Parts: sequence; C-alpha cells; structure tokens
Amino acid sequence: MSNRENTVKFALRVGSRDDYAIGSAHTLEHILVKRVQAIVKNDATVTGYTTHDMLILSITIFASNSHNRRIVLSDALSTFLEIGNGVEESEFLTARQQITQELTFDATDIRKTLTHTSVQSLWSRNSLGRPIDDLSSKIQFPEFRLFVNNIRNIKFSIVASDTYYDDFIEILTVSPNEVPVEILVDNPCVYEPVDLHYTRKELGSLIIKAWGVGIPKITANDILTVGVVTGIWNTRLQKLKELGSYVTVCFPRIHRGEHSINIIYSGDASLIEKLDTVVSDIQREAVSSEEFEVMKSVFTGLQQSTAVDELKTIFWSDIFEQDITASIERIVSNIHTWMNELNNKKPGTIVWSSS
Repeated sequence: MSNRENTVKFALRVGSRDDYAIGSAHTLEHILVKRVQAIVKNDATVTGYTTHDMLILSITIFASNSHNRRIVLSDALSTFLEIGNGVEESEFLTARQQITQELTFDATDIRKTLTHTSVQSLWSRNSLGRPIDDLSSKIQFPEFRLFVNNIRNIKFSIVASDTYYDDFIEILTVSPNEVPVEILVDNPCVYEPVDLHYTRKELGSLIIKAWGVGIPKITANDILTVGVVTGIWNTRLQKLKELGSYVTVCFPRIHRGEHSINIIYSGDASLIEKLDTVVSDIQREAVSSEEFEVMKSVFTGLQQSTAVDELKTIFWSDIFEQDITASIERIVSNIHTWMNELNNKKPGTIVWSSS
C-alpha cells in the first residue's frame, strides 16, 4: 500500500476571511493535532494546516500498521468530532504560544535557508485556499470558546485517496494532489555562503535557536540513515510542543554527496532555558529498538510509494531498489554515529559541510 493510500485528510469548512475567525481556526488546528496525535500514538503521524477556507488535519498511517487502518482512522475521527464538547484554557494558551512562534518562523528566512529547495515547493502546494500569513494576538479564550461552540455543527469532509470509505463519508471535490510538485533536478549548490547571524535571533521576547550537523561523502545507504535519524528527532522533539514551543526538523539539504540535519525551536526568554534542558536530555537518549522499528516501517512504506520516481530524481536511483533489512547493521551504526555528532553540537550553532 502506498503512502498516498495510507493518508486521509479531515477538513473543517471554516470559510471565513475574517482575521478573528481564521485566527481561531488556526488555534483550533494546533489543539486538534495534539489531541489526535495523542490518540493514534505511534500508529500514525498527524500534521495540520489552516487556510482562509479550511482547517485540514492529515493523518498518515505507517505501513506496518496498515492492517489497523480502519481502527486508527475511527479513533482519529472520534477525536476530531469531540472538539465540540469544549476545550481547556491551557490548550488554548499553549496553541497561541506555538502560533506566535510559527508565524515568526515564516516571517524570517531561517527555515527556507536550511531546507532543500525541492521540498520548499511543498509549502505552497496546498490548493484549498490562501494560507495564513497574519494573526491578531487579541483573541481571548472566551471568544475562542464561543467560536468552537459555533462550529460544532459545521459539516466536515474527509479527503481520501481511494474509495474504501465511500459508503459513509463525503469526498472533497478538490484533490490535495491537484497542484504538481516541481522537482528541480538541476538545483544550484545548496551550500552557498550563508549569513548565520540569525541562528539565534531575538524578536521581542521570542528567541529562535537552531543547530545542525553536516557530514560529507554520504552514500545511497546513508540516505536511509538521514531519514531515520530525522524521523527519530522529529518524534522526540514533540515534547517541546507540550511546553509551548514551536519546533521543526528541516529536511536534509543534499547536494553532491553533502548533507546537513538542522533542528530549530523557539520560545520566549522565560521558557528557552527549560527548552534547552529538554533538548539536552533528548540528545543523551540512546536509540531504542521501538524507535528504530517505527522508522523502519516508514521507509518500508516509502519503498512502495508512488512517489519513488520523483524521489529518484533528487537522490540516487538505486536507493529504493534495496531491501532495508539488508542494510540494518550499517544503518544502526550510522544512527549512533550521527546522534553522537548531534550530541557534540550546541543549539545556536550551524555546522555546514563544505567539501
């Protein structure tokens, strides 16, 4: 089963151009993502985005759990529908903190600088409406609670890649795959000179921190390691979101055998020290067998994905012809080596591979 077939999108029709309403919808998106991820746990990944037309939650079930697809989606759907029962003020405040940071990230060029050019095009891939680029900070919890109460009866839709659920859901007429992703095979070198003064950037009381590691001369097998390590870090760093931080793991920049993994997180001055401590603790954690098995299932599914042809144009054509289990020992060795490399770096420092 391909990744596309394993992905289902839940959509709330917000349908407003009003800053208050769209700001509330964006806040609700963050709350829903957190709630649904807590329910599906390691069976799937949950992401979301909000436009002036829709609030979207995307749930991708790992290949190893595809046999439980209906159960996972049923649990997710139940959580999605229960939002009408109310929200806690603590959820609201945490979401608002994250959104302020998210919009600040978008207003700077830090993430674009650290992300592979071909992946940047995914950010504007959404064909369901204009994305959020501004947000009033004046929304208060009573207003937000009223917004949630008002939408409990709004009709929702599910976007699916197959017709398995046609008997009890409505399929949106606008496909999330309508807009093609432009794959830029002849990208210029991604390691152009970079001004790093913004790797620790104070914007009011907000501090953005970033760090990464670059290791040259990677092989086809190492690409799998990049993916596994990135996935492990991305899962671990969700702990920061619970504290109100906005965090992202930038997709590895790859060109001519060079790569880097870059991790960015942010918080206000009162929170950043605690975030640093959590990140430091995460760095010292050994890779567990459960973490590795979860990420291995992701790449097993990726090998079967319909997107393989596109990915081959970016990386090496033979990478997806391999049996991942045949390279287990090498990958495990690389994971520990690369995690140790990350352990030796301090947030606020970007290390680039230049040879």
